[in-house]
Amino acid sequence: MKKRVSFALAVAALVLVGGGAASTARAVARTGIVSLDLRTHKERVFPLGDLAALSPEGGRVAAARNPDNKQCLLYVRRLDGSRQRVLVRTTFPACPGDPRWSPDGRMIAYSLFTKCAVGAPGCHPVQLWLVRTSGGAPTLLSNDAGTVAWAPASKRLAFPGELDGGGRSRLTVENRDGSARVAFGSRHEVYSVSWSGDGRKVLYSTKAPYSQNGKTGDIHAVSVETGKDSVVASGVDPAWSRDGKFLSYVRGTGNRPTLYLEDGRKVRTVLSRPNFTFGQAWSRKGHRLAFAATNRFGQARIFVYDPGRPKPLRAVTRWSYGPVPSIAWSRDGHRILFARTAG
Repeated sequence: MKKRVSFALAVAALVLVGGGAASTARAVARTGIVSLDLRTHKERVFPLGDLAALSPEGGRVAAARNPDNKQCLLYVRRLDGSRQRVLVRTTFPACPGDPRWSPDGRMIAYSLFTKCAVGAPGCHPVQLWLVRTSGGAPTLLSNDAGTVAWAPASKRLAFPGELDGGGRSRLTVENRDGSARVAFGSRHEVYSVSWSGDGRKVLYSTKAPYSQNGKTGDIHAVSVETGKDSVVASGVDPAWSRDGKFLSYVRGTGNRPTLYLEDGRKVRTVLSRPNFTFGQAWSRKGHRLAFAATNRFGQARIFVYDPGRPKPLRAVTRWSYGPVPSIAWSRDGHRILFARTAG
């Protein structure tokens, strides 16, 4: 009984970051993709999906699943779950995963995970494939690649290449037709690959987002034209604003992760809390950063940070049960979409 009372008191003691008043958490919220209208604050809940696989227009999501341990599927569906269309069908244990749309919406890049003994002749445990969203046979782009990021013009891709069994790789850029492959820098555990809005630089970190608590990696920016690889910050999960003016990232000190915003030489603290995790996304226009903060109780809240406002940080949802692993903006900037899981 004491444990239940202590937990209830701990939940009741949570403080609203934006308003400064005590808040009581809601009951368990519905899981799925939540579409939040920032003008009306009304929410609409769709079936769960990975928002990293959201289509450019924001109305569809790509997903991969293994329904029966016999075959694996990569398919596209509307947010409401309707009009599901299978693009890739493979025989288990070779399964697609981590689908990523090209910005023009015409292609999806995905990883193909295979089971083979690492180091064995011809063994390629992670391959990078492309498939047209209109249908057709998939094509192999690389047999030694990790998760991919598309350049804004949809003609080039960046990914961890020369991937070895220990997870180390080199940042690699390649045209979507398989030509002009170039590797940059030395070998790292490469994560969080993304492009600048002008397509001239690639951003990546050397630690995974799950290393937010107490483990700090380096954040690199690479010039695709010159090949210069520079460390620009210390942290994980980096993201550029669309015009490249702001850089956001997470850095952990002990069990206290902090979300930072960097503008040239100026660094701002957006939010810092013990045992929190963060997921973030920049608006497609302007300089608004939406992020989800999830505490150790599995409660999450969505915030918007606008560095141009006198009071830049505001909460746009209440605390609700269910972690939020991914977040995205609608094209018009009126809505935020976030995936809420059961924990």
